[in-house]
Amino acid sequence: MKAPRARREGLRVKTIAQDGRLAVYDEHAEQGHLLSPLCATVFHLTDGTRTLPELTTAVAREHPTADTTLVRHALTELNTARLLDIALGEPDRPRPRDGAVATVTQVRDTAADGELVYALAPLGAYVVR
Repeated sequence: MKAPRARREGLRVKTIAQDGRLAVYDEHAEQGHLLSPLCATVFHLTDGTRTLPELTTAVAREHPTADTTLVRHALTELNTARLLDIALGEPDRPRPRDGAVATVTQVRDTAADGELVYALAPLGAYVVR
């Protein structure tokens, strides 16, 4: 089983809120993404050394309700947003239970999320449509 690894090259990353959300600007795709706190934790911990069970254990230290399904969903979201260098080497599993939050929001309009635009401005990045 492959250990997933988040991209580090061509990304500008900034924590934008005390709740742990993360603004990520992909310089290659010229797209901004807003990661939920849980997804941001997965992004930070996905360094290519942890298998899914190890990653789940690490994420659960910061987000006690996180389980394998939720972490797998976060990895799927990160992969869809092209924020992973190495994706999880397993097929997709069922979506997490209702109320679980593991999201990557792609922002295509500068008015879509003022916090993201504000966070990316000091990075010299622009959110484009």
